[in-house]
Amino acid sequence: MKKFKTPKPTASGWTRWQQPKHDGYLMQCCKCGLVHEMKFAVVRFASDTSSTAEFIDDKNVRVAFKVKRCEA
Repeated sequence: MKKFKTPKPTASGWTRWQQPKHDGYLMQCCKCGLVHEMKFAVVRFASDTSSTAEFIDDKNVRVAFKVKRCEA
């Protein structure tokens, strides 16, 4: 199995911002231990209420995310 970069949470419980590859990003769940393949895209919606989106294909624009465990 591949080695995974595991972002460590900061004192606030959140990880630092991640900039994933848009396709083929593998994330290992901290709770279940399973590996999930993720796909990301940058999109621009026509309006706040629109479900129609334009995909942005610009290598200088990326998705960013951070993670925090939710204890329900």
